[in-house]
Amino acid sequence: MSKKIPEITEDLLRQAEELAGYGLSMPQIAAVLGFCERTLHRRKNENESLLAALKRGRARAAAIVGKALFQRAKDGDVPAIRWWEMTREGRSEKNETAHVGDRDEQASGDAEVVLAKLRAMMSDQGGPS
Repeated sequence: MSKKIPEITEDLLRQAEELAGYGLSMPQIAAVLGFCERTLHRRKNENESLLAALKRGRARAAAIVGKALFQRAKDGDVPAIRWWEMTREGRSEKNETAHVGDRDEQASGDAEVVLAKLRAMMSDQGGPS
């Protein structure tokens, strides 16, 4: 007895896009759509529309969250400013310990320099200083 191959319909594409936009993982999306994960991977590799829907959902969600984060940073929210700057520049909040001679030093980005840079950039654009 063979299993029925799931049909890729417009409704399924809309649902896949929405689920991807919510940040669900591929196994979670597969479960909601009624596929096993392997079938979902195979179907997205065979069907450009499904692959595009998944990418579009993730991109739209990133755009919505990015816009909200940017607005908060623009309004002077310091944690949002730090997050914006750190993620856009590929920096990390992680502290790394480097051994130098007889002492350990914390090697981390200078948060005040980053904040000053973003504040200057925002004031040039007419944002809060």
